[in-house]
Amino acid sequence: MKKKVLVIVGPSCAGKDTLADRAVLTAVQRAMTRVQRTTTRPARPGERAEARYEFVSKDTFAALKASGSLLEESSFRGWQYGTRMGSLGDGTINILTLDLKSLKQLWRRATNLDVRVAFVDAPIGTRIKRYRDRDGHGSFEMYRRTLSDVIQYRHAVGDLLRMGIPYTYLPAEFGLYKRTNQVMAFCRDWMRGSEF
Repeated sequence: MKKKVLVIVGPSCAGKDTLADRAVLTAVQRAMTRVQRTTTRPARPGERAEARYEFVSKDTFAALKASGSLLEESSFRGWQYGTRMGSLGDGTINILTLDLKSLKQLWRRATNLDVRVAFVDAPIGTRIKRYRDRDGHGSFEMYRRTLSDVIQYRHAVGDLLRMGIPYTYLPAEFGLYKRTNQVMAFCRDWMRGSEF
């Protein structure tokens, strides 16, 4: 049986991680779990290893990549990120938060996976406010990522349709409660009639 993967995708500061955490908390009997990603970046202050990320050296990451052990990989600010094939669980919906480029890699390599997508949207103004709240000020990086996201995501729904990935769209005006309910309904429909 194929492992089930729900990828939450959307621009920076759209609320992907918040939605993923809420979906896991809302799910009954561990029906959903967050997938741990592997990264070469150091842990941030207060960040626990073995939670969302496995922290590895650049050499270890290169070896994982060379061995074909990664479902997807990307880089950001010089750090490498990826998802190990072995990090996906059986008998659960595995939740990943990715950018569109990483989703496309996962989809190409996902011959033994059942992949679905929840696309989260948020207005640029809301995302800039979240950046400022996170960083304490506006920054060049905030503006660079916002522009990059506009370019990357302007055709995202069309990309999902062309790729043939089943998806649900969570518009900017949906709050967290409504987004969570829509994701849970999307997953219930997905699970109807299927066994783990």
